[in-house]
Amino acid sequence: MPLAILGRSVRCVAVLAGLVATAVLGFAGEADAAWVAPFAISSLGTQASEPQIAADAQGNVTVAWTSGTGNTGIMVAEHGAGGVWFPPVERIPSSFDCHDPRLAVNSAGAVIVVADCDAGAALMRSVSNPAVGTWSSSVAISGTEGGSEPRVGIDNSGNAAMVFAGSGDTVQAGYLPSGGAWSSIVQLSTTGKVALEPNVAMTPTGTADALWLEERKNTPTDPVVEVWLKRKHGANPWEAGPFRLSDNFGSGSTNPVAFGEPQVEVSGTWQIFGWQQSASGNGYVRERTSNGDFGAIAEPATNLSEAGSVEDPAIAIDSGGRSVAAWRGFSLSFPSSFELRGSTTTISNGSWAGPSILDEGSLSGGTEPELALDAAGNATVAWNPIGSVIRATTRPAGGAFAPETTITSASHDAFGVPAVGAVLGDGLVAWPSSTGGVHIALAIDDVVPPSVSAPPVAPVTIGTPVALSATASDLWGFPSVKWDFGDGATAIGSSVSHAYASAGTKTATVTATDGGGNTASAAVTVVVTDPSGSGGGSGGGSSSGSGPGSPKPSSPPPPPHRIKVTALAVAQPWAQQAKAKAIQVKCKLDVKGTCTAVATVTRVVAKKLGLAVPKGRKPVRVGRGSAAAIAGRFAIVKVKLNAKALAAIAASAQPVPVAIALEGTEPGNDPGVASIRAKLQP
Repeated sequence: MPLAILGRSVRCVAVLAGLVATAVLGFAGEADAAWVAPFAISSLGTQASEPQIAADAQGNVTVAWTSGTGNTGIMVAEHGAGGVWFPPVERIPSSFDCHDPRLAVNSAGAVIVVADCDAGAALMRSVSNPAVGTWSSSVAISGTEGGSEPRVGIDNSGNAAMVFAGSGDTVQAGYLPSGGAWSSIVQLSTTGKVALEPNVAMTPTGTADALWLEERKNTPTDPVVEVWLKRKHGANPWEAGPFRLSDNFGSGSTNPVAFGEPQVEVSGTWQIFGWQQSASGNGYVRERTSNGDFGAIAEPATNLSEAGSVEDPAIAIDSGGRSVAAWRGFSLSFPSSFELRGSTTTISNGSWAGPSILDEGSLSGGTEPELALDAAGNATVAWNPIGSVIRATTRPAGGAFAPETTITSASHDAFGVPAVGAVLGDGLVAWPSSTGGVHIALAIDDVVPPSVSAPPVAPVTIGTPVALSATASDLWGFPSVKWDFGDGATAIGSSVSHAYASAGTKTATVTATDGGGNTASAAVTVVVTDPSGSGGGSGGGSSSGSGPGSPKPSSPPPPPHRIKVTALAVAQPWAQQAKAKAIQVKCKLDVKGTCTAVATVTRVVAKKLGLAVPKGRKPVRVGRGSAAAIAGRFAIVKVKLNAKALAAIAASAQPVPVAIALEGTEPGNDPGVASIRAKLQP
């Protein structure tokens, strides 16, 4: 099929024949306007579970999950900021029978995944991506036999730390220097005491915070379970002694009793620690914070919730020290059920707001809440209340929690615990789904509008087309672009032209719309002149040089001619493109001249394809072609792809977005431009 023409003569956007389109982001039936319809990021029918989400400071997103029947491996899918979802890749092979993946990403985009593996020596394994597109092979972590519950963190230099529940009810840890090998495993917990539920996070500058639950005396008569913390600063050894985060009620007390996995989150220089605690039969969610790698944790633990049954807290902090928490609490309105509650604080170590009810009375049998917070403080909370749905709420920085919304659909139901991510103001939720075969589904809370800009243009005369161009981008892909020329005429596309029929100062407005329906606009002023109204005339009160022997007034020079370029696609299945090593497009000029076409991919896409990316900010060229054009007749331009690009596109199971810019030239005239966007997939 040909490319669909969306503009009159200069701009078109389409998908080449024989290609597979990416998922279309529409609105979910029951979701708020911001939540786009969920879509599958794993293959339908392939067993998938335990998703994890993380994002870097540029907006690149990584999702990891367990996949397969029988022996299982760890799959990873990535989305480059402003690009498309790349096909998932098995990063830890199923031959090692791995599960419980944990994922960490630093601000520069380095990624590490660890998983618990059961085959062979039953060692845990890791796989890392120190730079975009440079994944290593998975490696075994010596000394982790018999361990479980791996957790991992990474700093901005690419150093990583992991903890896990080791044999003999101990908490153990390993360290992976950037570019090096895993260190010997060391024990963090106290010898002779039962230690469980480890967790870890790393600050950007290299401090690892490991915490866990530990029984005080490890005897039946002493039920006290405390929360302990141990730190490692960079390449230095772990600190000699752990620090108790929970209260010390005294040697004769039976309180406190901590439950569940304690939480630790880091943002900028801030660290926050949270846990569930019972004292005198009451349950509380408690927290402590620290600022700086060597900052003391001297302030007392703070209660976040009211007395009563409390379970499964999730907690997070932003780069300014402001925090958000969510947990399950016993419902006073609906007996034998739980409410989902949340709270916030505007300053670290300050008072917390009274709990808000996020989901009332429907959580009996449901899962714990999952929470993510971006550096600016925008929060996303998701949970599975019961059955086959996922619910979510969001909270803008400094605002209030939005009403709950169901984000699953008939095509993507849910089971199990969701994973949550927060990236540059938008939220993401992934979950296992069984509709159409078990797979991982993902939905995006797209609330951030796209960006759009348009350069100024030189004055033109009546009837002369003015070329207008815009640059539009969005975190989740290519926004649509529409122009309003201010005289009742409109056009679609990033590069357009328009001839005004009257003189004056005109305003052309370009609007970009993303997949979530968010819009952004920019304006361009166009000065339109009338040559017939200019020229010499007698000036009152002064000589204008019109007497005998004076030069005659000169007429204004004729306006330059701007070539009109029309672009069309040629119906060309991938087999023909690959055989010819070229993409064919049709190009028509209104004069005799030459059509030149250049094919490019974004720098993010080039890195994902393994192509060389030169310094600078320009897109990466993957092909070029030209052809002579007769005025008013289409010429075929073969945009020949270079060998590396052709091979990389052929190897990709995901559509590869390619932009084709066309320029028409003729000696003595200004050039005209047009462009085509395509998604190439064999």
